[in-house]
Amino acid sequence: MHTPYRIGTSGWNYAHWRGRFYPEKLQASKWLAHYATHFDTVECNATFYRLPSEKTFRAWKTSTPEGFLWALKASRLMTHYRRLQDVRDPLEQFLSHARLLGEKLGPVLFQLPPSLHYDESITTSKGTRSLTPCASRNASASAPLRIIRTKRKSSVSILFCVKGHVASRKAASSGDRGRT
Repeated sequence: MHTPYRIGTSGWNYAHWRGRFYPEKLQASKWLAHYATHFDTVECNATFYRLPSEKTFRAWKTSTPEGFLWALKASRLMTHYRRLQDVRDPLEQFLSHARLLGEKLGPVLFQLPPSLHYDESITTSKGTRSLTPCASRNASASAPLRIIRTKRKSSVSILFCVKGHVASRKAASSGDRGRT
């Protein structure tokens, strides 16, 4: 029976876990499979720094059991360097790789820099047409992003929909620096 809650960690490939979580003699190439025997989800931070190859995404899918869910972090190219402007091509490339996870693809987290303040024009300006709002909880991946105003004007939330999965992420531009 699946519950609506999942427990996992932010990453799994940490050398200092050897001997504490991973058996001392276990090869690093088998760490993900071992991890997946204890947890049913993981946040993948590697995708924030670079886009892994299609081969890597396929290996992640086959190395994890049925029911495992991947939370991928969107590329910093989109969030920190381009600041959500002109991201159609990198978003399409990211999603083409991410979709290789199939039913194991969960939320995509957009970690925004604290200096990125709420700006309604982000979803309407030229070059951000790929940031089309989701219509509902069952929105298709063809309408991937929704930026919504939160109670505090200094916060930005992004809602990402993939195959009916919906996840939100808030990033405060003040008060929570270093936590996003």
